[in-house]
Parts: sequence; structure tokens; C-alpha cells
Amino acid sequence: MYLGYDDSQCREHNIVVKGIVFKGKGLKVACQQNVTIEGNKFIDITEGQAIAVVGKNINSVVKNNIIENVKAAQGIELRNTLTATVEGNTISGTAHNSLQITSQVGATNSTATVLNNTLSDWGLGGEGRAMRISGGATVTINGNVMSHDNAPEELAKVTDATSLE
Repeated sequence: MYLGYDDSQCREHNIVVKGIVFKGKGLKVACQQNVTIEGNKFIDITEGQAIAVVGKNINSVVKNNIIENVKAAQGIELRNTLTATVEGNTISGTAHNSLQITSQVGATNSTATVLNNTLSDWGLGGEGRAMRISGGATVTINGNVMSHDNAPEELAKVTDATSLE
């Protein structure tokens, strides 16, 4: 499911995706303003990410989703976010990172908050981490469980954060 526009056609709407089962392909939301993705299931995703939210100055909440078996990429990718909250998700079996957040370039008030997620068996394509977070004025990570029998890289990598808790 694709909800959005390219960067030249931003609409900056509020988008809520809740209670849907996705099989085969995931969800991409582009160039909106406030995005909430909550209580969905993503199973056996064969192309791209299970959840991708991309654009400029996006406020995103990804909460209480179940993601299983993403064969091509990340479980969740939030790109160019102003605020990102990822909470209570279960992600298992991804080709690359379980979770990847990239903050809006130059945003001095950006935040990334990652709370109480269960992440397992990432990097099945040979590389990847449970979490990869880049940029952001404030990054908070708390209460997450990361498990992997043979992780291909470090469990979490955070770069370019002004404040990390």
C-alpha cells in the first residue's frame, strides 16, 4: 500500500493506518505530516520494507505492530523524520535492520524515541542490526529486547545524535 506523493507534491496530511494485515508487500507513506501506524501485522514481505515512512519534517508514530519475515530490507524505516516514536512493536526475521531511523537533516529539534520493542533475527541477508539510528537532536532508547543467535553486526548503532539516553 502506498499513501503519499513525491517530494515535489507534498500534501502534509494526517495519515492513520490501523488494524490491517499485510502479506507479500508492506506499507509506504510518503510526504505527509503526521503519520500513525498502529496495531497492524506484516507477514512474509517480499519487496522493500514492511513499514516505510519517508519525506520531509514528518512526525511519525509506529506502535504495537507485528512484523515477521521481511525478505528484502528493514522491518521499519523512518526517513527524514522530525519526530519518530517506535513503541511496542515485535519484529522478527528481517533481511537487513529491524529498525532504521534517519532524522531530518539539520533539524535541531528532531527526536527519535524507541521504547519497549522486541527485535530478533535481523540481518538474514548477511548484514544489519536490531537498530540503526542516524541524526537527531535527542535520541531515547529504553526497555527494548534484542535477541539474535549470530548477529552479523553490532546490535545497535547510533550516530550523529546530539543527546542520547
